[in-house]
Amino acid sequence: AGRSRAIAVTTRERIAELPDVPTAIEAGLAGLEITSWHGIFVRSFTPAEITDRIARETAAAVRTPEVAERFRALGVQGVGSGPAEFGAFFANEMDRWGRLIREAGIKPE
Repeated sequence: AGRSRAIAVTTRERIAELPDVPTAIEAGLAGLEITSWHGIFVRSFTPAEITDRIARETAAAVRTPEVAERFRALGVQGVGSGPAEFGAFFANEMDRWGRLIREAGIKPE
């Protein structure tokens, strides 16, 4: 209805659905990048052939036109990375947010 206006997205890059909306970094908020994500986790002793197959099948599903279109409609970018890439991403997220929580003195209630 034109009553709200996007001023920035918090992703690293602009999103295709809002090409004229700058990223928070472009808008002057240096280093601000916040995204939500989803991943599939399995137990650490799961055989590599199983984790590899889960990753392959998930990546294939994410790349289907139907899923890709649904994701676009929701403003979601499907990645479909493998176990090593996702593991590195997850470790980075844990470090990043853990450090922020410690520095801010945030305590569970």
